[in-house]
Amino acid sequence: MTRRMAVDDTFSAFANAIDVSHEICEDKGTRAERTEALRALVRIADTEYFDDKLDYAFDLLDLVAVLVETSEPEAVELGFRLLQLERSPRVVRHAVGIVTRGSQEESKAFGEYLALVGEDQTRSCVEEALAHRAR
Repeated sequence: MTRRMAVDDTFSAFANAIDVSHEICEDKGTRAERTEALRALVRIADTEYFDDKLDYAFDLLDLVAVLVETSEPEAVELGFRLLQLERSPRVVRHAVGIVTRGSQEESKAFGEYLALVGEDQTRSCVEEALAHRAR
């Protein structure tokens, strides 16, 4: 007899809904609410079950990168906090998404930090992101 464990996948479903809502929220005028929901999910990501939606730090960085659109300083701060928890080369490189989406000094400084602590591939990604922003 196989025993199945019940799992509450509510937050996994929320993360999926936020992920696919990026276009429709503009049409519906719910961008602020979507951003707040995203912030709430990031705050509980280390304590709640997210199935395979938030298994890795780079998934959290994807969510944080979305915050750049509405609160770049907050996104950069969360990026720094995530890198305090996980600093593998892959995660550091993935954090460049915050720099790519950014336009303010905070994300530029974050990019400079990533180039300092990252490997050659990360430095190349940061240079490309900053060059793209300058256009």
